[in-house]
Amino acid sequence: MYIKLKNKKFIIFICFSLFNLSLIAQVFVRVGIRNDLNTLKLKIIEGDYIITNGKDTCFLKQGDSILIENNRKNLIAKSGKNYLKGDSIFLFSTIENGVFSALIKDKYIYYEDNALFYPYNDFNINFINKLEIDKYVASVILSETYPNLPYEFYKAKAIAVRTFTIYMIDSEKKHLTDKFDLCNTTHCQVYKGKCDYKPIIEACNETKGMIIVDDNNLPILAVYHSNSGGLTNSSENYWGKPFPYLVTINDQYSAKSKNSTWTFSLPKEQWVSYLAKNGIDSSNKNFQNAFNFYQPIRKKFFIDTLTLRKIREDFNLKSTYFNIVEEGDKVIFNGRGYGHGVGLSQEGAIEMAKDGKSFIEILEFYYPNTKISYLNL
Repeated sequence: MYIKLKNKKFIIFICFSLFNLSLIAQVFVRVGIRNDLNTLKLKIIEGDYIITNGKDTCFLKQGDSILIENNRKNLIAKSGKNYLKGDSIFLFSTIENGVFSALIKDKYIYYEDNALFYPYNDFNINFINKLEIDKYVASVILSETYPNLPYEFYKAKAIAVRTFTIYMIDSEKKHLTDKFDLCNTTHCQVYKGKCDYKPIIEACNETKGMIIVDDNNLPILAVYHSNSGGLTNSSENYWGKPFPYLVTINDQYSAKSKNSTWTFSLPKEQWVSYLAKNGIDSSNKNFQNAFNFYQPIRKKFFIDTLTLRKIREDFNLKSTYFNIVEEGDKVIFNGRGYGHGVGLSQEGAIEMAKDGKSFIEILEFYYPNTKISYLNL
């Protein structure tokens, strides 16, 4: 059913009234999904929805389809005989657990709650999924890990992801100009749409509202990675910004997991050329250290001002925690860990849970000088 409303305030009132009165106090997250699509096909999977441009509105039911197009920064939404046009389009669920799908790369992906659409440029659409935080947290956990892991790990991970999300929204604000809070890649947190895995959903519900806070009762930057290699990194080492809870700790739980070690080889000639481009040649007094580099504890710099992070990123290495040896005409990187190494090691946390540690013990281990608190809604 299509309705034209002259009073813009009234349509906003309708959207937000039907848009779950019971959820007013909850936190919602805006997740950037795609900004490279000229057309977007949607379908209502569960519940009833409203689609509006702020002036006109259309009520949708389960099974209804929507086509959204960008025509030179003018968005057009079509559903059956209904037609909306504007510089923004909003899709709101009128029930608590609405679900819609979006066709992306020939595959329908399910999303929960609501969606926002803006022109990204003259032709592409900025597609944003706005959903309740714990639905988002559950999806991130499944997207970043996998099923059949210890329940205490899922609870620890839920609190870490929720805390990181709140920190991004309130403090970091990386994507403020993009009109969303977090993107759906490793730049923020991996998010692949609706989570249907019950143990993760239950872990999110059981820890609902729990976050990690510092001495000032503020949400911490609860970063995490795959594997520390037996020694976590400090935020000061990796990002140049110290936090009292993101310090180097001995992590025996990560030492024997899947991603605890790795090897990478490089032709010596290519390595010498790379070093020269970064101001390190045979005239440098530390030049020979470039072929016999040992890292008993995590360091920030390789030689002079060349950081280990830059080397990692330039060669797409698994971590900055590596030693280097010369073997004939090759240079061998013997590394440990996977990821930046700061904060919680996922594989280490899994081993802790298998060892009988509680979610609180896991979080206290990886985020020292912190405590568990609750969101102030």
